[in-house]
Amino acid sequence: MLPRSFSNTKLTKYYLCTTVSIMNYTSTVTQKGQTTIPLHLRKKLGIKPKSKIRFVVNDKDEVVIKPLSDFFSFQGSLKSKKKFDIDAMDKAIGNYINKDYEKKHY
Repeated sequence: MLPRSFSNTKLTKYYLCTTVSIMNYTSTVTQKGQTTIPLHLRKKLGIKPKSKIRFVVNDKDEVVIKPLSDFFSFQGSLKSKKKFDIDAMDKAIGNYINKDYEKKHY
């Protein structure tokens, strides 16, 4: 509704238009509780085979699917002359935890 000052002017002939894009897909749940995420959604969210996803239930009981990035998915994204060594990483984390424990308890 327009204010009275505009009611007899040409402005009353213009309408506010908005476009809302809603994607609506249906999928069936199998007896094992599995379902297929439609291809368009997988592409849009960057979900590939073996990807991890998170299901979040909001306060309206709506389920939101969020793709997760794990540490190993970033392997090779940073250029380094050193090769990635999981054993060295585990050892460094263990050393850090030991030093931290010693500081707190000795």
